[in-house]
Amino acid sequence: MCIRDRNKTLAAGNKLYDHMEKTIKMSPWAKRAGNIESAEDFLSAYSKQRYAFIWWITPAIDRVSEIRYRGKAFYDAVLTILAVKRWELDKRQLPDSLEQLKAEGYLKELPDDPYGEGLLTYTRRNGDFVLYSLADDFDDDAGKQNPKDAWGRGKEGGDRVFWPVE
Repeated sequence: MCIRDRNKTLAAGNKLYDHMEKTIKMSPWAKRAGNIESAEDFLSAYSKQRYAFIWWITPAIDRVSEIRYRGKAFYDAVLTILAVKRWELDKRQLPDSLEQLKAEGYLKELPDDPYGEGLLTYTRRNGDFVLYSLADDFDDDAGKQNPKDAWGRGKEGGDRVFWPVE
């Protein structure tokens, strides 16, 4: 490999790094709302053969970001479920909203939905409650989870339901 080819590869790698540094901290919703291209789309201008290493590692970088936001959604959901259950034990009823949990000190922070514009969705239903994320299809399916894919990927879509646990 000549130095010129090495410099081109290094320049492509640096360009990808700059793109990823900018987008890695953005939630999936923020990327979609900002019309930010995926790393793979970003690399489409580069030959897969010539830049094989960069093409090889790029999906892993995107996957790490996705796992990070899903993990955060799970963490926030667990804290929220515990807060709702504590409220229910103390008050003998479910809270009207997540904001009520924060106002009364049951939650320190409201749980963001990385796949939506706001918070995880909380609704009271049939004497219980439903807590869910809009998931990968980015739309509200009224708390219905796709049995084939819990994160709503694919044309069927669906929400990621955290409570009730099925």
